[in-house]
Amino acid sequence: QNSKSWSLYTQKPDFNSFSKDASTRGLNPVLSGVTFQVLYLQRETKNQIKDKELHRFWVSWIEAFGGKVTRFLKVSGINR
Repeated sequence: QNSKSWSLYTQKPDFNSFSKDASTRGLNPVLSGVTFQVLYLQRETKNQIKDKELHRFWVSWIEAFGGKVTRFLKVSGINR
């Protein structure tokens, strides 16, 4: 998530804070019946994000809008 409203490059991946922030209203898709396999690259950022925190954020976000995560996998390499 990287937008003017919210950025994981500058903020911690905390779904409770994200969902309560007025600037993130409207970032709420309908995901009912959608399953996800989340694949992500390690990135070099000033804000070091722990894998567990990132996993928890995205699973919470997807499930809050009716989706389901079936797999969460960090793929090798660094995207610069």
